[in-house]
Amino acid sequence: MKKLKLLFVTILTMSFLVTVTANENDKVPEDFVLVKAGSFQMGYEGNMVTLTHDFYMSDHEVTIKEYQAIMGTDITYYSMTNVTSGEKKENLPIERISWYAAIIYCNKLSIQDGLTPCYTINSSTDPYNWGDIPTESKILSRKFGIL
Repeated sequence: MKKLKLLFVTILTMSFLVTVTANENDKVPEDFVLVKAGSFQMGYEGNMVTLTHDFYMSDHEVTIKEYQAIMGTDITYYSMTNVTSGEKKENLPIERISWYAAIIYCNKLSIQDGLTPCYTINSSTDPYNWGDIPTESKILSRKFGIL
């Protein structure tokens, strides 16, 4: 199996981009651009950030259509009144998804594309073995025996 791994970067809107580590012999996914290793100043404070490895990143946020193709559900909060005239809802970025849903998406996409999944929960990279999305009440119940 290829050593290509899918990762994602969260954006403030909770939409996300998919990134792929750059390996010499791997096929670059369509619509991905190379981000070279190096240092740069980021943000208002000018913090120095160093990227130690090259990687490929999707040139667009994950769309509703792309998310649905992998996950099989539409969990978006867009209504047709939010969509600008002429836009198709399916081409808008997926939004307001949990971190857990995003890593499930990334691992399922990796599996579908024959890549090594990046995220592991309970010693498994297969999201089908992870169980339900942990809710606050489930976490409190397990941790404190309440609710």
